[in-house]
Amino acid sequence: MKRLAADPAIDGIELRLDHLDSGRNSDQILEITGLVNQAYAAASDKILIATVRTGKEGGEASYTAAEYLRLLGSLIRYSRMDLIDLEVSRGEAILAPLVEAAHTAGIGVIMSSHNFSETPDSAVLRETLELERKLGGDILKLAVMPRKASDVARLLLVTAEAREAGLGPLVTMAMGPLGSISRVSGGIFGSALTFAMSGTASAPGQMAVEDVKRSLGLFSV
Repeated sequence: MKRLAADPAIDGIELRLDHLDSGRNSDQILEITGLVNQAYAAASDKILIATVRTGKEGGEASYTAAEYLRLLGSLIRYSRMDLIDLEVSRGEAILAPLVEAAHTAGIGVIMSSHNFSETPDSAVLRETLELERKLGGDILKLAVMPRKASDVARLLLVTAEAREAGLGPLVTMAMGPLGSISRVSGGIFGSALTFAMSGTASAPGQMAVEDVKRSLGLFSV
């Protein structure tokens, strides 16, 4: 954490807490909330994002709905962070109390959708963004898997149209090698931030911090 906090190329840090595959009892939850608070203190000048993603959502952990709700609720209540990532597929019953608690605590919500098999058509992508906003997302995120170049182009077009329509802030990306261009050019189309790896990638197609920073400079975004 100290290395990341001291790196001027990094604007924010995402804590992928699902890699701990913990948080199913009070002691584990206390440990995780403590780790988040330590990270916040160590990287006070960075944007801190807390993310818990299950295997079905492209993550590493497996939680029941009750375990997920308890862990995320505890993180929001007892930890300091700038943003928390919530998966839109969880549905309103689980998301509504978490979004309300996050906003009460002054924490922004990244409402995410990850599709690791395909890039849905434009209408579905737009509907997903609108649902993310309806469910309380402050930042709306789409991550899709392209199978051909036109999939990447379609995602970027939907991003640009959504920004022009005032639907945002947005974070969109096409995953995998084919989608790498979207990670460094997305800002031109309306994507507000991009993710890069420092060590091991947490999603297909993530690029190293140094490569992303250099590419963003070339695109002047």
